[in-house]
Amino acid sequence: MRRPAAVLGSDSGEVACGHYHRRPEYVTLLRGPDVDLYRLLREPGTCAALGQRPANRAGLDFHARLVDGPA
Repeated sequence: MRRPAAVLGSDSGEVACGHYHRRPEYVTLLRGPDVDLYRLLREPGTCAALGQRPANRAGLDFHARLVDGPA
């Protein structure tokens, strides 16, 4: 849900979501000669907290594809 002026500068998470939708392109960039390190952060909501709720299967699958290889 969008709420105008809820965040300073009217920023949103939409740009960060580009990583999810452009994974193959990002993997190609990460394999380039100028990348020495990639910090992978998994959202806490992706994994179930000790069985308290179901894990986000789509999120887990995305991270598995990101780590395991090409598109």
